Amino acid sequence: MGFNWLSSKAETRKSHISGKGTFAKKNIKKGEIVAVFGGHVFNFTTWDKLPEDVKYEDLQIGEDLIIGPKKKEEVGEGDYVNHSCEPNAGIRGQIFLVAMKGIKRDEEITFDYSMVLCGSEFKMRCRCGKKSCRKVITANDWKKQELQKRYRGYFSYFLQQKIDKTSRALP
Repeated sequence: MGFNWLSSKAETRKSHISGKGTFAKKNIKKGEIVAVFGGHVFNFTTWDKLPEDVKYEDLQIGEDLIIGPKKKEEVGEGDYVNHSCEPNAGIRGQIFLVAMKGIKRDEEITFDYSMVLCGSEFKMRCRCGKKSCRKVITANDWKKQELQKRYRGYFSYFLQQKIDKTSRALP
């Protein structure tokens, strides 16, 4: 039983990026909601105690708040959206995954994890294989000005507020 909602235009399949991924079954138009993420809301202390097989199936929604599953049985179809340094989807609000551009049938649906991560010790080797691949993805990538510019309007509400506050503080 997963907490997420996945569009009827998408499904989980085998992915070259990370074992499983989310793919378009039908063409998806720019702006369409692809998935809605859900789960338990908890802090990093709780997150540290989670089983390894669910630890990275979540979204950071506040300075010390995360939403996601706490056990493997709660992982659902919408939990298999992989990272890409050239994503075709982004975050709206805190939990909506929307198409940033048209997504063609059989194309893997991806988003950049910098859109939802901040302040933790997260670090992962990127396997997206795109030309602009950053090779290593961290929880501090949201601070990169080129990503802030490219993904404006597609960061989680929490992160966009941090970005806006930081940019107002700059001279």
